[in-house]
Amino acid sequence: MANFKTHYQVATIASASLSATFLAMNILNPGQAIHAFLIGSFSGLMPDVDSPHSISIQVAFSLFSLFLAIFLVFSKAQTYSLVEIAAGVVVIYVLMQGIVIKIFKTQTVHRGLFHSIPAAVLYGLLVVLICYYLLKSRSFDAWLFGFFACFGYLIHLTLDEIYSVDLNNQRLKSSFGTALKLFSWRNGTKQIQSVLLYMALFIAFHFTPSYTAFADTIFSKKAWHQFLTILIPYSFG
Repeated sequence: MANFKTHYQVATIASASLSATFLAMNILNPGQAIHAFLIGSFSGLMPDVDSPHSISIQVAFSLFSLFLAIFLVFSKAQTYSLVEIAAGVVVIYVLMQGIVIKIFKTQTVHRGLFHSIPAAVLYGLLVVLICYYLLKSRSFDAWLFGFFACFGYLIHLTLDEIYSVDLNNQRLKSSFGTALKLFSWRNGTKQIQSVLLYMALFIAFHFTPSYTAFADTIFSKKAWHQFLTILIPYSFG
C-alpha cells in the first residue's frame, strides 16, 4: 500500500487542485479555498487511523486534541477562569492521548471498517455536523468542508487500491478490494459492523443542514460555464 508520505503528498496535490478550480470557477473565496484545501489534505491521512503503528493515527489524534482544546478555550473563555480552562485542556490531552487512542488501537483492525466508501461518506457528514453545529458555519461552508473531507478520504482509499495492483508481475495483491468497498460480509462480526456503519451514516445525514445552497452553487450553469472558460487556454478557444 502507499506510505504516509505518498498519501499526504497526493491528497495535498489533489485538494489544492480542486480548491483552486473551485476558486477559479468563482464558487469559493480565497479564505474558503484555503480551509477546504487544508481539510482535504488532512483527510487524506484519516483512513489509516485504524492502523496501530501508522503515523496517521498519531497525527490525527494530536490535531483532534488540539481542536478540542482550542474549542474549549474560545467557547468557555468568558465562563471559566484561566486555571479551570488550563485544567480542562490537560484533561482533554490525557484522555485523548493516554486513553482514547489506546482503546482505538486495540479495538480497530487495519483495512477494516475505516477503509470503505460508506466510512468516507460518514466522515464527510461528521465534518458537516461539526462545522455547522459546533463552529456555527453556514450550511454552504459546512457542506463544502464536508465534501473536501470526503474527497481527501477517498483519495487515500483510491491510492491503496492502485498500490494493490502489481504491474510488474501483472497480478492483484491480496489487499486489492479491501479499501474501496461498500460493505464486508466476510463473517458475522463484519456484517454487523457494516450494518451499524450504514445506520450511523443515515442518522448523521438526518441531522445535517440543508445542502441546497451548496448543490445549487456547485452544479449551477454559471459555475460550469466558468469552468469551461478556464479549462482551455484563450489562444486555443
